[in-house]
Formats: sequence, C-alpha cells, structure tokens
Amino acid sequence: GLFTGPPPKPPFVPHDEAARRDNLLVSVRLRCKKSGKRFCVSTYHMPCLFGSPPKEQVMVMHAALAAQRALDLAAEQVVNRVTFGERLADRQGVRWMLADCAAEIYKARLMLLHIAYKAEQGMDLRQENGIAKVFLANMVHQVVDTALQLHGALGYSHDTPLARWYTGIRSQRLVDGPDEVHRWRTGANVIKAYEKYGTTAPACGGELFD
Repeated sequence: GLFTGPPPKPPFVPHDEAARRDNLLVSVRLRCKKSGKRFCVSTYHMPCLFGSPPKEQVMVMHAALAAQRALDLAAEQVVNRVTFGERLADRQGVRWMLADCAAEIYKARLMLLHIAYKAEQGMDLRQENGIAKVFLANMVHQVVDTALQLHGALGYSHDTPLARWYTGIRSQRLVDGPDEVHRWRTGANVIKAYEKYGTTAPACGGELFD
C-alpha cells in the first residue's frame, strides 16, 4: 500500500529494498555534518507497467524533492551574497528566478499527490506516471541549474554539491525511457482520449468536475 515513513534500518541494499516496495513515498530527514542544518529529501517510487501481467511491473524512483534542497541552497546564497552594496536577494531578477523554481516544485508536489491518490485507489495511473516522469526529471534539472547559476563560479566548483547534482540529475531524462518515448506515448493517449470521449481530459489527469 501507500505509506510514508523513515528509511529501513541498515544493513540493506537500496535497489533490493526499492524493488520490494510498491507505490512508496519515503521522506528522509538528514543533517549536514558541516553546518548541522537539517533538510528533507523525498523519494518517489511508482509502478511503470510494461504490459498487463503483474510480473512485468518494474519500479522507477525519482528524487522529486531534491529540488527543494537546491532551492534552499540558492536562497541561502542570495541572502548572504552582496554585490555592489546590495544583496542578491533584493534584486528583482533574482526573485523572479526563485519564484519560477518555487512554482515548478509546487507543480511537482501536486503531481505526486495526485498519482499517490490514484495508486491508493487502485486506479490506472500509467498516463500520469509518464507525464510526471518527464516533468519531474526536467523540473529537478531546471531548479538545480538555477541554483548553480545563482552561486556563480562557486556553484560550478566542488565546494557545493550542485555541480555533482547537475551531472547526476541529467540522467533522469534517460533512465526508464527517454523523454521522447514518454512524450510520444502521452501524445498518443491524448489523441485516443479525444477520439473515444470527445475530450482530452482523461489523458490530462481526468475531469475537473463530475
């Protein structure tokens, strides 16, 4: 079933542990050894069905809220960084960049909540799962890229985790099927929905009103 909770106690193999869990949201609270600050990283496990038999069900995992940590780092940087006598946080363009990141994270959270609801109700979530897979991969990449940009050369160095995250996160647009494959299938389902129901709503998360 669907539940949230702490990570399993070690020793355990992450891949094996993930394979045994279906429709799982795990939120882990971590502490930075250097600063002592706490932050949360959530992982998203959802079924990706290749065919109907249950044995063909495989698991995919997305670090959806890793973007939140990147935005935290960006906010910390702009609050403390002063250029030409003014904080970066007080510059309009910087606030726009932070606002765009916040909006993307918010949309990602709503997607995950909707998918979690459909999974809990035993509903077909293949269309939403494909949409979310593409969106989340691009969202995290965009937020980390913005955080890196706001750090300047510091973000590109190894003094922050951003450069390493930037490289690793890019792979999410390839694993479990590249964006183009998921978008092709999503588009095909949009056409099918319109041809069958006269509206594209079933391929976009469902009707807004019954």
